This record gives sequence, structure tokens and C-alpha cells, in this order.
Amino acid sequence: MNIVKELRKRKGIQQKELALEIGVAQPTVSDWEANKKDPSGDRLEKLAEYFNVDKLVILGKGVIDLT
Repeated sequence: MNIVKELRKRKGIQQKELALEIGVAQPTVSDWEANKKDPSGDRLEKLAEYFNVDKLVILGKGVIDLT
């Protein structure tokens, strides 16, 4: 499963809410979750801050305990 989707679901929010929180359109979140695009730059930073994880975790290159 995609890490952005997993983190979002664990937080109990919809794509639209996440999009509003970090200042992107909902289809952008959908693209990240479908692995069509990777977040970069400011968006990557905002996601990491929002979920309180390292940027590498968002990119699928870091380790996080999801249990």
C-alpha cells in the first residue's frame, strides 16, 4: 500500500481534507496515492510535517512502524 494513503487512513481523513491541509488539489493527493506522481519540494515538506515523519518515509525510502 502507498505510504501517503496509509498515513492518511491512519489519521482518519479523506483525500480532500489532506489536500486542504497541505494546500494542493484533491486529484494531486489521488495521483500520489496511485503512484502516478511523487510529492516534491514544498509539498513533500508539508506532507512530512503534517504526518510528523521524515521526508524519506513519504518517498518510501525510510522506515516507519505502521503497526
